[in-house]
Amino acid sequence: MLSLPEFIKRKFKDCNEVVLVINHKNIPAQNLYLKVGFVDNGERRMGLIGEQIVMNLTI
Repeated sequence: MLSLPEFIKRKFKDCNEVVLVINHKNIPAQNLYLKVGFVDNGERRMGLIGEQIVMNLTI
């Protein structure tokens, strides 16, 4: 996960952001993504299995 920004820069030169969606109950995933630089700006969506957290990583 820590090498993701460098990988994105190399393979997708025009990409400047990665957006992912995590189930609000998946606390370990939330903590991992926050630890590697993703930001939770408070955006939420409803998915098939409940509330989803949208996180962004600026490249």
